[in-house]
Amino acid sequence: MNQQSSSFFVSYKQLIKSVSGLFVTIKEYKLFIIIFTVLISLVAVYAAKSMPTIYKAEVLMMPAKGVVQDGSLAVGLDRVLGRNSNAGVEGEKALAILQTRKFLTKYIRKNNLKPILFASQWKQSDKSWINREPSDAEAFYLFSRMVSAASHPTSKANISSIWVTWEDPVDISKVSYIANQLAAEINAHERRNEILNAKKSIAYIKNELRNTDIIAFQTILNKMLEEQMSRIMFANVGDDFIFKVIDPAVETRPLPKRTIPILLFGGFLGIFFSIVLSLGHQQFKLSQEE
Repeated sequence: MNQQSSSFFVSYKQLIKSVSGLFVTIKEYKLFIIIFTVLISLVAVYAAKSMPTIYKAEVLMMPAKGVVQDGSLAVGLDRVLGRNSNAGVEGEKALAILQTRKFLTKYIRKNNLKPILFASQWKQSDKSWINREPSDAEAFYLFSRMVSAASHPTSKANISSIWVTWEDPVDISKVSYIANQLAAEINAHERRNEILNAKKSIAYIKNELRNTDIIAFQTILNKMLEEQMSRIMFANVGDDFIFKVIDPAVETRPLPKRTIPILLFGGFLGIFFSIVLSLGHQQFKLSQEE
């Protein structure tokens, strides 16, 4: 027991001696610690100020099916076609399509976005590229990192969003404009596909009607023909085919830069490394004296 007590007191004395030595070192090298910490903090502030200004726009949407006023043509067609039940699935599919290479590349070409996306490589004065025009693959890679879309998992109404995040845009208004335009474009894309598929089905059904004399089969085909006609009517009812925009993107403001957290972190690193360097220098001096 006495041996354990003496070991404890020896360890405690060593700890006190180490802490005292640390404070002595800090006092001796305080000027170096202050200067080093200030320099690291200034570097941290410069790094924070040099970070790009990020603008973000969001479009809030919900499934268009079942959103229009009850009793309207769209609702009637919804009920005939039984579309309300799978509105969420169709929305997820549309959001996935919106982020594909094919869709975004086509959107970039259609809206001539390359001069905006690669503004530093574009000569606005004579409408030409400084070196070479960026490829579609390069444009897609950059644009796909700016665009994201997803549904809100906790929303019972299948709310979803499209986000556009842009670093140092040449034209700030383009951020919200593109976000809103993407919502309109995915609606138009899905509407065109719906009409095209319905027309193909109609052509097939009409061909089958011409080739059959069985009345029961003709009745079934006529009902199928009516359903395909209803699909086309529904697609042409309004602009909101898949999604209903409930909160469009507005003029964006830059996201706040994390200057203070970066400054605090830089200050902490400055103090830590300056003390480590001071202790190392002191140990080196002691070893030289011995």
